Amino acid sequence: MRVTYDFSHRTVWVAGAASGIGRAVALACLDVGADVVAADIDEAGLQSLQAQCHKGALERLHAELLDLSDAQAVQNLVDATV
Repeated sequence: MRVTYDFSHRTVWVAGAASGIGRAVALACLDVGADVVAADIDEAGLQSLQAQCHKGALERLHAELLDLSDAQAVQNLVDATV
């Protein structure tokens, strides 16, 4: 049985989105229609993620350079996206 999801009009935050599981989660969320805030400290990885997205998904991807150990930077991004 194949389950389908519709995340249209929903925002998903993905930490570690530049590579590995985080990248896979970000791409999967984009595939089901979510707006994705992709946060990572790896700028080149975020640029690669953006390059991998098709035009429709790219419009819903918000790649943010972020060090998760910086509490104030995290709070600023939460305030800007919520």
